[in-house]
Amino acid sequence: MKLGLLKALYIDELKKTYRYSEAESIFYIILEWVEKKNKTHVILGLETILIKTYQDILLELKSGKPVQYITNETFFYSTHIYVDENVLIPRPETEELVHWIMREQKITSNILDIGTGSGCIALALKKGLPNSKISGCDISKKAIKIAKRNADQNNLDLWLHLGDYLYEYPMGGYATNNAEMLKRVPEPTHEMITLSDYRQRHSQYKKDQGSKALH
Repeated sequence: MKLGLLKALYIDELKKTYRYSEAESIFYIILEWVEKKNKTHVILGLETILIKTYQDILLELKSGKPVQYITNETFFYSTHIYVDENVLIPRPETEELVHWIMREQKITSNILDIGTGSGCIALALKKGLPNSKISGCDISKKAIKIAKRNADQNNLDLWLHLGDYLYEYPMGGYATNNAEMLKRVPEPTHEMITLSDYRQRHSQYKKDQGSKALH
């Protein structure tokens, strides 16, 4: 089957769930993941013999499975992240939170990412603030393993801790990531940001960006 026809099939089958541009983007993500091919190969009229593979993937997509859980990868703040069903897929707007933290942190800091999941926020902060001590904690052992995997594949030094930090250590304390390791979770040296604080500042950030666009 020609890749152009395969693309048309994907878009036609996915248009009930996704906008055209989203369906097209998903197709190219799958094409790159399966055969390391891209838009140029489609334009040139190349063919594929892996029709069954593409059909199986299409069925998963139609069932509602996110493409990131199929390919087990996504990018967050220019950082390659492994994801599966044990962690949430990073949302694009969360990158604005990372951007805001990097802008606000003018000095070396101790930062703890509670509910770190894939570790995407902590890893992006470590990449942007290399002299800061970045830690992540989560109550899920599987999530901690994924965060460690992401730290290793990005060659970033990240402290990871298994436990419910807010419940067990409300004033700062110790947490473990396995039976052989006990590490000090850095106590916050700056203000604690609540969800409502972030939403308010996120709203102001969007207003500021809109104001800049008018100048």
